[in-house]
Amino acid sequence: MKFEKLEQFIEQKQNTGKVFDEMVKREQDALEHYQAKKSEYEATIARAAIEGKDLTKELDRLDEEISKAKAAYERRHKERNIYSQTRPLEKVKSEDVVNSFNNELIPAFKEVRFNPAIKQLLKAKYEFAKAVQDYYATVREFEDIRYEARSELSDHYYYQLKEVALQTVKEQELYFITTADLRDFEVNKFPASLQYVKEEDLK
Repeated sequence: MKFEKLEQFIEQKQNTGKVFDEMVKREQDALEHYQAKKSEYEATIARAAIEGKDLTKELDRLDEEISKAKAAYERRHKERNIYSQTRPLEKVKSEDVVNSFNNELIPAFKEVRFNPAIKQLLKAKYEFAKAVQDYYATVREFEDIRYEARSELSDHYYYQLKEVALQTVKEQELYFITTADLRDFEVNKFPASLQYVKEEDLK
């Protein structure tokens, strides 16, 4: 099942980040251009002094270019700050994701996936309880027959009549739910006691 509001939120974050990265690059480019013009200005002043030349026109031109470059950088810097603070592309907020999760996704997920799963779990538990009761009823039925046979035979044959109930721990672990099975369930592991049981054997 898709969580559409989260997908919208992720897409929005990616788009917001992309625009922000572009703004940071433009700001960085403007800063580098501004710093380059200042360096060029300083180098020109040094050249004028060292060579004894009058480079006023060139310096005036650089002065103007520095002012423009500084203004461009400050614009880019302010643009990025405003974008960061106002987040104009942010239509889906974190609170919207939380509300959608709690009020839309959970009811839909329960209806489509969770409720059928726990219904199946309850059904399996109910069937298991019925199967356990049937097992003990079957054993009692057998014991009644065995008791009747024992009553008619002499003591010599009393213990020769065998049982049908599960006798060994291994048998009981296979057919009943054990604490080891519960530990496996707790970590979402298929019970080790059923590792050799094949689905075709259950038909």
